Amino acid sequence: MLTAFSSAIRLHRASATLWLLLVVVGLAAGGCSTARSPVVSEFQSRYALSHRQLPKIIEAADAAAAQIDAHPDACINVPYRVQSGFAEEVLNRAGGLANALPSIERRNQTTPHDVSLVSVRAWDDDGDDMLSIIEEHKKNGWTVVLFASEAGKPEGLDVDYLIDNGGADGSLAHGGINTIANSVNAWLWTVEYAAALTRRGRYPGVLMSIFLDGNEKHNAFLQRKNRKFLGETDVAIPAGELAEQYFASADRMIKSLNSEATTTEIDSAAAFAAEHIQQGGEAKVATCLHMLMFEIFKTASPITAFHGYRGAEKAMEANLDEGDLLIWIGYVGMTTPYEDYGGAIAARNVKLISSFTPDLEYPERNQPTPDRYIAQHWALPDAEVKIPFAPDYMAPISGIEQALLFRMLDGAIATKLADAADVVAADVVSADATDRRSGG
Repeated sequence: MLTAFSSAIRLHRASATLWLLLVVVGLAAGGCSTARSPVVSEFQSRYALSHRQLPKIIEAADAAAAQIDAHPDACINVPYRVQSGFAEEVLNRAGGLANALPSIERRNQTTPHDVSLVSVRAWDDDGDDMLSIIEEHKKNGWTVVLFASEAGKPEGLDVDYLIDNGGADGSLAHGGINTIANSVNAWLWTVEYAAALTRRGRYPGVLMSIFLDGNEKHNAFLQRKNRKFLGETDVAIPAGELAEQYFASADRMIKSLNSEATTTEIDSAAAFAAEHIQQGGEAKVATCLHMLMFEIFKTASPITAFHGYRGAEKAMEANLDEGDLLIWIGYVGMTTPYEDYGGAIAARNVKLISSFTPDLEYPERNQPTPDRYIAQHWALPDAEVKIPFAPDYMAPISGIEQALLFRMLDGAIATKLADAADVVAADVVSADATDRRSGG
């Protein structure tokens, strides 16, 4: 596996073809192809609903654009505390809106004309807290766009727009996929909001990936004093055009997740983790990502999550013992220009399952070489939709794919452990029956 991983990186750099690298690495993991993940199947049903309700998403986005166009000082508010995973996905992201922030961070700047983006992960879990926030925002006079399941919603729910995530009943059992579906719908809303502004002669401030040249200057202008920036444009983008670009990227992502390479990688990593756990080892997960920063704490398998994204050396030292298994879900490379995650992990002498998109410019940042690797299929500029204003692209899909890969792995580990337990139980029953027949 180590040699195959290193060879794949060299092959990728020589050919500059990301897909070829991921296929080579996936096949190097060994094993035969596995059945399509139930996580991806469930996501696809939600994704189909996103297609069907695009007119409603466009309507909600157009209403918000009209509000902001009429009141350029208005804020786009995204509450953080209750919906942390969703908020992390849409706040301060590459390709995201500079104007989207929690209202608590700019209390003196909110107006009666603001727009509020809220989500419910599960009505029977965070629903009551989010209802209190929605009630407060409606009292403020804000336009509220809610991303949640239509099923299970309380009677008398008062929002301007409800974008359905397709959850079967709004319960916590569907919370992981609900968060992902809510986030997809939020990105569709975001691009259609931008398009709706252009039809009014304006465009929003959009942030740029920190891995791209020029990001410091571009982002500093928006993040320091110009969060509510609105530029002028004579390019009017038709409704639905940008959403279709995002759908096309999501189609490619789904194809990758359903590929033999990815299913093999997930199966191999899950078997590796399950065996480690069955042998009494500790399995842990950490990340430096947005949505997963909180979603990794909600698992089906007995893996323990910890925050490893600030102060990597101290975090790894505090949470990892020699011989532990770490699942690390990364961004570009194991290490970033801002934090030496790879070095901090290597120093702990642990088993490693990692997932990231390789850093081609600085291949040393892809170390340490993992015991198992799960490829990510997105690429820089980490924004999927071409736009006729700076920074040329918006709306990432990386967070969606990373969350789906984690859910696939977590579910596969839980299934393998459950199957092993069933085998043990069956063996015990069989042994008891043999003892009884033999008079034991």
